[in-house]
Order: sequence, then structure tokens, then C-alpha cells
Amino acid sequence: MREAIDSALRQTYPHIEIVLVDDGSADNSREITASYGSRVVLVFKKNSGQASAFNAGFTASRGEIVIFLDADDYLFPHAAERIVAAWEPGVAKLHYRLETVDTLGKPFGFEPPRDRLLASGDVLPILLEKGYYSTNVTSGNAYQSGSLGPNAPGAGGRVSHVGRWLSECLAVFLRTRQLRGSSSGSLPHSR
Repeated sequence: MREAIDSALRQTYPHIEIVLVDDGSADNSREITASYGSRVVLVFKKNSGQASAFNAGFTASRGEIVIFLDADDYLFPHAAERIVAAWEPGVAKLHYRLETVDTLGKPFGFEPPRDRLLASGDVLPILLEKGYYSTNVTSGNAYQSGSLGPNAPGAGGRVSHVGRWLSECLAVFLRTRQLRGSSSGSLPHSR
């Protein structure tokens, strides 16, 4: 978790806000997040699932672009700068690959793999035809905050796969864009 928070604090883009949502963690997460003091916005809530936690983060954020980052992932120092530079009017979502690393921090691949193309542009026709489009896991996405609003995941009910909900619902209204290369890393997940 510290790696994720520290990576967000090390961004080269100067205009960032870091919102941390603790969705009822039973470990020492609360102490770790509190140790960052005023450098982060803390949101503590009872456990209500991923969708509810995302919605709480959206509600607490003030930025125009929201970058997701799970506790076991991290951002490269220029991630926010690259995302802001690549953003265009009409884009609702920008996705990018995560570099996967082993327990020693040694890179061993990408998620999704480089041979899998990420959808870009107007993805609605692909979504209507196939029922999905090629995208990334949650930490590999940045969203236009204004495109989420009161119908954001968890606002009115439970959504089991919030990343899929965001990807599919936003595709109806605005374009998706791919950022070439990777802008974040994924640490080994605890089992």
C-alpha cells in the first residue's frame, strides 16, 4: 500500500490530489494512510464493496481526471503527466498497460499482454457487437470525472464488476483512448 501512495505522491505533474478510500479494512491500513497527513484526502467507510469504494472516491475528488490505483499497484513518476498530455476533448476514458513485476520488483510482462490491442476511439459499435471491448484492469484506467456523476457505480445499488460497468456505460457516451506504453506497475497480488 505504501508503494501505491508514495508513487502517487512522486508524480511529476504538479496538480494532483490523492484520495484514499479505506473500505473497512481490518488490517493496519488506517494507520498507514493516516501517516500521510494532509498530503492525502482520507475517506473511511464501512465495507460495502469495490463499487461503493469507487463511488466514495469519486465523490471526494475534485479533479477533472480520475486515475484509479489499487493498493497493490503503483504509478510511474510521469503517469499523470502523460495522461493529461494525451487527454482530448470528448474522451471519457484513457487506458494503458501495467508492467507486471515479481516480488523483487523485476519486470516480467504486461497486463494486458502487448500482443492484445486495447480498444480506442468510438467503442460503442464493438460493445454492441461483442458485448465487451478490449480494455484493462482497474489500475490501468483514467476517467473523465464529469462523465460519472450520480449514476456512478455504487450510487444506487451494487455493481459486482465496477471496471466493466465503467467501461461499458461510458462507451455509450464518449470515446475511449489508448495511451501507448505502460504508465503503472502491478505488484504481485496476495493470495
